[in-house]
Amino acid sequence: MNSTMAYDGHCAEIVAQTGLLASGLRKEGADLTATVPSCPDWNLAQLLRHLGEAHRWVEEIVRTRADQPPPDTALRVLPRDTTRSPADVADWLTEGAELLAATLRATDPDTRIWTPLPSGSPRFFARRMAHETVIHRADATLTLGTDFTVGQPVALDALDEWMALGSLPEMFDFHPDRRELLGPGRTLHFHATDTPPDAAADWLVDLTGDTLAWRRAQEPAAVSVHGPSPTSCSSSTAAAPPTATPSRSPAMRNCWSSGWRGCCSAEHHADRFPHGAKGRRGKGANHSGHCGVLVLDRQRHDQSHGRLSPWPIPTVRSTTPACPPRLPRTPARRRRGRRPAAFPPEEAVQLYHHSNRPKSA
Repeated sequence: MNSTMAYDGHCAEIVAQTGLLASGLRKEGADLTATVPSCPDWNLAQLLRHLGEAHRWVEEIVRTRADQPPPDTALRVLPRDTTRSPADVADWLTEGAELLAATLRATDPDTRIWTPLPSGSPRFFARRMAHETVIHRADATLTLGTDFTVGQPVALDALDEWMALGSLPEMFDFHPDRRELLGPGRTLHFHATDTPPDAAADWLVDLTGDTLAWRRAQEPAAVSVHGPSPTSCSSSTAAAPPTATPSRSPAMRNCWSSGWRGCCSAEHHADRFPHGAKGRRGKGANHSGHCGVLVLDRQRHDQSHGRLSPWPIPTVRSTTPACPPRLPRTPARRRRGRRPAAFPPEEAVQLYHHSNRPKSA
């Protein structure tokens, strides 16, 4: 996968983003037992342990030139209790990030090693861990009630990675319903309005072929979405929602008007799909319980469901058609009801975080 950031830049971001996260933990009042709003199954201690163990897990893979994955229990089975202070956790996180960055820098980026998805080199892990750290720093700042900002080049590269990983043909093996996205005339164009011209912040998602495809391009599409790039969030301010222009194509217009502009919360999701995306009543898909639709304005969506979002920025969550109509709640009908084709962002920006949800000890 080609990257808009250099290998050294990804290594630097691992340390820089961890440093920013650690500085927030060292401030008075950091509560490690607080629930993480964006990962409600975890408290802050679990989130931080997951990130620190992920850094150390990848460092071992790169240092040993592993051709098989080492055990990852430490980053998946996470105890809720902790006896460590926030300052101690901050030091531990910093140590792991610096160790990983040093190992990556000392390794030829084209060395052949095991990686969970195509690449097979430290380049994959440098980029993956840079954005893993970014997204978990955002999770932590939401928990601590502080503001989050990230440099625009990093944000754009994160979106590139999300699209690249989400469009891999292998994803059909894990999400076969995603094939339903494909069809004639199904294209989407995304444009970041707050970027300089040389950033070329335009993405075209092409669903007209046999696989999901994307490219950086400013081209006509069935649906065009314009809005600011997601470089910051705050618990007290909201960004203006992006604008979306549906095509005159009947097929694409029907998809759009049927709900490509919305999202269902876990509660709303459970109402329409009583067993949820994971087969348990009341438990929707990860994060906000994605129904596989396009979230253009997360705050407006959450306000419509009676709560204020802690992440008040426009975010693209998915490109799947909206929830089917409500199904009668009879056991036989419930079994026949289709589950949503979720398109979680964690495959790209949170490889280890939610795709296989860790267990709490």
